[in-house]
Amino acid sequence: MCVVKPLIPRAVHGGDEPAAPGGSAPGGRLEQRLEHLLAATGDAVLLLSSSGEILDVSAQAVSLYGLARADLVGKSILALRRPDTREEGSQQLRRCLEDGEIVFETVHLTAGGRELPVRVSARRIDDGGRALVQSIIHPLSAREAAEEELGETGRLAALGAVSAGLAHEIASPLASLGTNVGLLLDAIEALPPGLADLDEARAAARDALAGAVHLQEIAAAVRGMVQGHHPSPRAVDVRAEIERAVRLTRHQVAARARLELAIAPALPLVEGYGHELGQVFLNLLVNAAQAFPAGAPPDANRVLVRATASAGEVVVEVRDTGPGIPPALLPRIFEPFVTTKAEGTGLGLPISARIVARSGGAIEATNAPEGGAIFTVRLPSARTIR
Repeated sequence: MCVVKPLIPRAVHGGDEPAAPGGSAPGGRLEQRLEHLLAATGDAVLLLSSSGEILDVSAQAVSLYGLARADLVGKSILALRRPDTREEGSQQLRRCLEDGEIVFETVHLTAGGRELPVRVSARRIDDGGRALVQSIIHPLSAREAAEEELGETGRLAALGAVSAGLAHEIASPLASLGTNVGLLLDAIEALPPGLADLDEARAAARDALAGAVHLQEIAAAVRGMVQGHHPSPRAVDVRAEIERAVRLTRHQVAARARLELAIAPALPLVEGYGHELGQVFLNLLVNAAQAFPAGAPPDANRVLVRATASAGEVVVEVRDTGPGIPPALLPRIFEPFVTTKAEGTGLGLPISARIVARSGGAIEATNAPEGGAIFTVRLPSARTIR
């Protein structure tokens, strides 16, 4: 990487009167809201109960899936997914109900079992105390997918050329920086311990050296990707990579927010690309810090990093209490050059998404109902991949 009176006008149903769950029908305000939505979009719309039952569908959905309305209503939304993705579908439904909205891509099944790649924009609707889910289904046709890939390929090819030159140009200064900081650290380490000022300088020098080494690794990785050299995946300690990202960004985050960590004590290893995954967590921490304006009281803001293990995967969540992601940008937030910041490049999240995908995982962005953005990274454990 969501929708019990009919939300679709009767004229769309062709005269059928859909039955509402429990024999009752929701109020007209919700129906009017969906009528407006259907007038503004050509996409298919599904209305779901909180358990995932399809309660109503638009005419576009009937056409998209090639099934009669009667064959869709009453069916579980999971029945439209491949069996191997249904557990993931259950998790996405839960997250939509918890977080308020979610956007993801998956594969649905149409009449005859034909696979259909789709982008799903799901939003929770509160109707008289009931939680419903409104799902807008946008089919990703082969032509559209190819056009999007070609457009992105052209821009990324140009970016690749620039990145290769940049990686080459910064390699020597970085090597010099690393050497000099290393010499500084050696000199500090030779001094007597216990001096408060020197202890602080020692810690700062260690962080500076770690940052220089990290930048050298990034530059080498960029050169390797441009030249077509890809390292073999290996077992990665997610906790260690998170802690490293926290060390490298702690001053930047502390200047704008309180950082809270909730990392499970025994996380399984995942299979991936080591410090590349660390770069994902670093990017997400920097984004979370930048969600708050410079000069804002840090104690009023919060960044939470949570890592847990569940069902053969490690789940890392980076959440902030900032303004969240504008709804218009949410479906495109992982596309290159899309950014919510005036000074942003729009490259951190697309690069992060590619790194996670190479590791066999997935990354999703949602907005929390109470405000703030949530980025969730799911990585299969090493034993799951093997």
